[in-house]
Amino acid sequence: MTNEDPLPGSRPDARLLTIDQVSEVLQISRWTVYRLIWANELRSVQIGRCRRVPREALDSYLARLMALRCFQWVTQCEGMCGVTQRDDM
Repeated sequence: MTNEDPLPGSRPDARLLTIDQVSEVLQISRWTVYRLIWANELRSVQIGRCRRVPREALDSYLARLMALRCFQWVTQCEGMCGVTQRDDM
């Protein structure tokens, strides 16, 4: 997600996203967004009684998910092919 990506119900230059906007982007429930926040997997800020997620925090969370998925895929492929990492490289 970049600053040019439009989010439903937000200004294009919005730096802080509501829980509803994050849940829509990730296609998960509001409850799951809160669980990610409580587990310190997704950074957020509180302004008064409102909870907001910085756009950079959402981008960072998605990048970590993609990197983890890539690592799992490589590990799975190595296991299926019988290939192991060589130390002499």
